[in-house]
Amino acid sequence: MGPAPGAGGPGRLCYPVSEDPQDIEAARRLTFGSPDDDWTFTHQMALDPLCLGHWPQQDVGPRLAACIAAVPQEINDALAFGKPDMLGLNLYNAQPARMGEAGPEYVRRPTGYPRTALGWPVEPDSLNWGPCFIAQRYHLPLYITENGLSCNDKIYLDGKVHDADRIDFTARYLQCLAKGIGRGADVRGYFHWSLIDNFEWYSGYNERFGLYFIDYATGDRIPKDSAFWYARTAAANGANL
Repeated sequence: MGPAPGAGGPGRLCYPVSEDPQDIEAARRLTFGSPDDDWTFTHQMALDPLCLGHWPQQDVGPRLAACIAAVPQEINDALAFGKPDMLGLNLYNAQPARMGEAGPEYVRRPTGYPRTALGWPVEPDSLNWGPCFIAQRYHLPLYITENGLSCNDKIYLDGKVHDADRIDFTARYLQCLAKGIGRGADVRGYFHWSLIDNFEWYSGYNERFGLYFIDYATGDRIPKDSAFWYARTAAANGANL
C-alpha cells in the first residue's frame, strides 16, 4: 500500500511557522479543531474514540456534533473497552499555520516552494510538530510508518541511480524528527517509504519512492545512492545527520 495523496485540506496535521507560542497553539488547534461546519473528518474525530474512549468533546462544529449525536449507543458503549498500544503515522507533509488577527489560519506557500516529483510540498517540520501534537493528546508510543518522496529517478550513464533529492529530503525530515523526539514525542521507530520502487495505489508504477530502482522492463534492482546513504545512517543511528 502506498501513500495517500498529499494535497492540503481539512483535518490534516499542521505545523507552526514560528516558535511563537500563539503560532504553536494555532497549529495545534487546526490539527484537531474544526473551524468551519463543512468538516466531517478531523484527527480528533478519528482518534479520540479509539485512544480516549469517547468522541471529541470540544472544537466541533454543528455538522460534526450532528454526526456524533447519530452514533448508536451500542457503539458508544464499545469505546470504553481499551485503547491501542501504539499509533502508526504516515507522514509526508503538513500545513503551515499561524495565529492571525481572526484566529488560527493556514499560511499560503509561496510560488516556487520546494515540491516532490509528485507535486507534494516538502515540509520537514511535519515530523517535528506532527508527532508532538499527536503524542501530547493521546500519550501513546508512535511509529512513523511511512515517510519518503517520489523522485524523477533514472539510470545515469555510469549505470547508477543518483537521487540527491531523496537523500536531502530524508536527512531534513529525520533531523526534524529528532527535534520532535526532543520535544517529548515517544517515537519508537521510523520506516522509510519505500524499500523498492513499486505499485502505488494512487499512481500505479509512474512514481518512484524506493531506495532501490526497479527496471520494469528487465526486473533488475539497482540500489540508488540513497540506499547506501540510508544504510550508513541506520547503522550510525542517525549520528551522521
